[in-house]
Amino acid sequence: MRLFLACLFVTCFASCSPEAPTEAPASAGSVDVARQVRDLISAVTPPPATSNSAIMSAFYNRRRDVMESMRNAGPEVGRAVYDEYQGNPDATLDVRRGLLEVAAFAAPDMMESELVQLVENYGEHLGLRTKACELLAETHPATAVAVLEPFILEPRPGVTLPPADIMVMSYAKAARAINYDAIDTLTSIATNLFVDETARQFAIREVAKYPGARAREAIRILMIESTGNAYLRRDAVKAFVEQAEIDPETKAILCDTLIEVTNKETDVNFQVFMINVVEKYCGDF
Repeated sequence: MRLFLACLFVTCFASCSPEAPTEAPASAGSVDVARQVRDLISAVTPPPATSNSAIMSAFYNRRRDVMESMRNAGPEVGRAVYDEYQGNPDATLDVRRGLLEVAAFAAPDMMESELVQLVENYGEHLGLRTKACELLAETHPATAVAVLEPFILEPRPGVTLPPADIMVMSYAKAARAINYDAIDTLTSIATNLFVDETARQFAIREVAKYPGARAREAIRILMIESTGNAYLRRDAVKAFVEQAEIDPETKAILCDTLIEVTNKETDVNFQVFMINVVEKYCGDF
C-alpha cells in the first residue's frame, strides 16, 4: 500500500507540475519573409570579379527579377528588409544598396524620412546616399523637390552631398512626376559657370523639355558661351532644336539663330558641327 501511495504521489506531482516554457513556433508568414530576405541578399551579392560573362549575365538577370518582385512585396517585407539593412552595416555596398531599394519601394511610408536623412546627413557611404537621392525622387517626388532644390541652388562648400549631377537628375525627375515648374531652377543651374559640368549638361537637356522664353533664352546663352566647353555648347544646340519641336516661337527663329551662331563661330571644330546641324534642319544656307 505504501508503495502504491508513493507511486501515486509521484505520478500526481509530475502531472500537476508546470511544464517548462517552450518557444512558440514561428508562423508561416514570418518564415516566408525571412526566406525572402535571404533570397534578396543572395540575389544582390555579386559573383567574383573574375567570373565569366555567362555567370555575370545570370547574376544580373536574377538580381533584376528578384528585386522587381520584392519591390512590390508590401510593408511587412519592406520592414524586414530595412531591419536587415540596419543590422548589417558591414555588408558590401552592392548588398546594402539592394536592401535599401527594396525597402524604399516595399514600405514607402516608413522609408520617406529615412531616405531624407541619408540624403541630407554626412555619415553613411556616399554610394548609399546617392542611391537614397534617386529613390527619394522615385518614391516621394514632392519631398525630393523640397529637399533637393535648396542644395542645388545654394552650393555648400565643405559639405559632402550626393554628386551634383545625380541631385539635378533626381530633382528634374521628381519635378516632372508632380508637374512642378522647375524651369527657373534648371536654367539657373545650366547657366551657372561654377556648377559641376555634368550637372549643367543634364540641366540644359531638361530645359529643352520646357516651352517658353525662359528656356529659350537660357539655351541661346549656352550656345554662345565663351568658356570653351564644347560639349556643353553642343548639348545647348541640340536642346534648342528639341525645344523648337514644342515651342512655336523657338521654331520660328530656329534656322536664323543656328545660322547666326555658325557665322560668328571662331572654333573650327564647332563650326563644322554647326554647319552639319544647319544643313540637317535648315538645308543649304
